[in-house]
Amino acid sequence: MIGSGDHEDRLKSKISEAIVWKGWVEQPFLYGGVLLFTSQYEGYGLVIIEALMNGYLVVARDAPHGPEDILRRIDKDMLLPFDAADNDYAVRIDNILKKYRDEKQCDMLLSNISQYMDYLDSVRKDSWILCL
Repeated sequence: MIGSGDHEDRLKSKISEAIVWKGWVEQPFLYGGVLLFTSQYEGYGLVIIEALMNGYLVVARDAPHGPEDILRRIDKDMLLPFDAADNDYAVRIDNILKKYRDEKQCDMLLSNISQYMDYLDSVRKDSWILCL
């Protein structure tokens, strides 16, 4: 597990001993795995897109303005209700890892990510045209 913050000690007390806590790292996407996005408030959730583009799977809380806007186009199974319990995250991570052991599911995920990036590109272009 990588990252650090105000709740680090509380989180360390809840995770399995099988999980290695790396703390803060300069290039987090070199490690691979699952992004656990637990923000209560989010303007957009760019880190979700960055994680997906770097080969991470995602499990995200449905914080206002962001995760749902992104994941409904990619994989709704990666989205948890805003008020999900701690245990719901562990179950969802397990389900996502099982789901993407299937090659067809991985191909569908890659296609959905590609389509989402095309969508973002078209929105960006349309925004620039309106500005001109």
